[in-house]
Amino acid sequence: MRAGQTKTCSPAIAAAGGSTSWPESVKFSALMNGYSRCQVVHGARRWCRFGGCATALLALVLALPAAESAGPSATAGVPARPLAASPRIQFVELTHDFGEIKRPEIVAHTFVFSNVGNATLEVMDVQLSCGCTTVGDWDRQVAPGGTGRIPIQLSSVTLSGAVTRAITVSCNDPLQPRSVLRLNATVLTPIDVNPSTVIFQFTTENTKSETKTVRIVNRQAEPLILETPGSSNPAFKVALRMLRPGQEFELGITTEPPSGSGAVSSAISVKTSSPGMPLITVPAHAMTRPSVVVSPAQIDLPVAPLAGGLNSSVSIMGMAADPLVLSEPKVNFSGGEVELRELQPGRLFSLRVSFPAGFALPQNTAAELTVKSNHPRFPVIRIPITQSGGPAR
Repeated sequence: MRAGQTKTCSPAIAAAGGSTSWPESVKFSALMNGYSRCQVVHGARRWCRFGGCATALLALVLALPAAESAGPSATAGVPARPLAASPRIQFVELTHDFGEIKRPEIVAHTFVFSNVGNATLEVMDVQLSCGCTTVGDWDRQVAPGGTGRIPIQLSSVTLSGAVTRAITVSCNDPLQPRSVLRLNATVLTPIDVNPSTVIFQFTTENTKSETKTVRIVNRQAEPLILETPGSSNPAFKVALRMLRPGQEFELGITTEPPSGSGAVSSAISVKTSSPGMPLITVPAHAMTRPSVVVSPAQIDLPVAPLAGGLNSSVSIMGMAADPLVLSEPKVNFSGGEVELRELQPGRLFSLRVSFPAGFALPQNTAAELTVKSNHPRFPVIRIPITQSGGPAR
């Protein structure tokens, strides 16, 4: 510029020079414009590109405070949403192992828990899996940050060997409404009784009595003396035999098949000279079942025609002494497919029948699923199939 001339620049350029204080909105407006207007005092007006004032623009940007150039935060002034109030249960341990205990010892343990939530924790129920465990008075309400206790006792009077007992705790924690606690122990008995329970399973063809034996072994240093055994049900006969004097015995239990398809039970008891186990009790059960058990005995299909494909399963169990053999499964109508699977060799089988979508049983047909068997009384096992709402049959 020649001497004597003056030039008035736009607000942005003046701001860049630092001689004039402009509102920040004006500064940013000037930055965004593609052109800036420059005026010469002598009356000559022209438009010049904003790029010609690059130095002034750079000074303008550097002059802006860091906080202004960064811009306001997207969440500034918006309060954080508070978390919903809810309790949270947290146990110090879920399993406790007593190790080895001697029968009939009673042991106790207290499970400790904390409320790590932000609302009152309520423990509504404590359910036990067996009568050998008992629960004391537990803490039913625990404030946030507090701790509670659930005292449990385990009685080994009727236990032997390795045992595990479960305790289910119900509370108002929405994420963990139920917690399962466990007690483990190995119960050392002065006398081993094996098996501890005797079960007789007869079939309708079986008319002969059966005898099962229970071995009684003394684990104490002192010789064991057993009295004459007794039975609470005369249907069960008992006999005691000594194998090793004062150390090992054999208890024989004999019974006949219950009539029909019934079941009978008895408690076999033997008094002993052991202070730690003065009475041995062996539960005995006998039942009569059919040689072949079919479940379900009939397949009932939904209303015809089927809206979608359907699979139905039938279980067949062989209860006789000889292994059961099944073969040639089929249905007496078209549209159904049958699959035979042997789940337990000679004992348990599964028949799966598949019906397609739109299936309806044919008219005037006694629909059934059949399978051949090696059992003399059941050479062919028949399972009826019914369907409601279909054509009359």
